[in-house]
Amino acid sequence: MGTPTNSKHLQDSDYLNSSTFFVFEKRNVDCKDFKGGKIKNVFGETTLDFSKADIAGKITIDITQLFGEMTLVVPTSWRVETDLSQFLASLQVICPEPILTENIEKTLLVTGSSVFSSLNIVNAALMESLNR
Repeated sequence: MGTPTNSKHLQDSDYLNSSTFFVFEKRNVDCKDFKGGKIKNVFGETTLDFSKADIAGKITIDITQLFGEMTLVVPTSWRVETDLSQFLASLQVICPEPILTENIEKTLLVTGSSVFSSLNIVNAALMESLNR
């Protein structure tokens, strides 16, 4: 879809609220106490990079997508769970289980609905190796 028309950093807010319509958005979420949020993507492409963010416990991101593409890049220490309603949509989670450490309680739950859309959830380390 070309170059980002809306590129932002989220550092000061604990919650993410993003709505994109016919636009490409790339956002780096650097919040050290991220609590979750809501993302709406209609006929757009959204990339959210959480690789520098931190969470405590289990957080939820609720997405609503229609004819869109979304990529979530998550840290290697996060466990990813999905509870997504899909209709003619694809979901690809490329996140190996975190190595058993004290960070195992960090869980991202992705909920919502995806219609004629694509959602990719990728481990940050894997994304780095793909970009080399």
